[in-house]
Amino acid sequence: MLEERRREAIQAVFHKLQKLPRGLRDGKWGCSPACRTMLLGHFVMQRSAIRFSRQRLDALRPPFDGVSFNELTSKLRGCSNPPAWVSCADVLFASSKVHACTLESCIQEAVEAGMAVLRKDLEGASQV
Repeated sequence: MLEERRREAIQAVFHKLQKLPRGLRDGKWGCSPACRTMLLGHFVMQRSAIRFSRQRLDALRPPFDGVSFNELTSKLRGCSNPPAWVSCADVLFASSKVHACTLESCIQEAVEAGMAVLRKDLEGASQV
């Protein structure tokens, strides 16, 4: 049963992460088209760099052998902050402001989807 829940929780995280490009396109995250493009590019690069047992995150498929939910969420949280950058608008207006948008809310949404799967089962077990 634990193995099944682990797979379901990881699948829930993957399902939410698959929605990231659409969320960026629709303006759910990021403050401008340039920002959203930067965030998407950063996530794609980070996603391909995350590895589990020599397998890239974006190549993982169920049953997700060699992947723990905690390790997955920890690695995802590590990729939520792109390197500091200055937008073109900031350069044009002589601002020294470093752009601060991150993928943190998207990553957190994905992690919470997996946690909800795990909590649901824990709540059901405690009622028995």
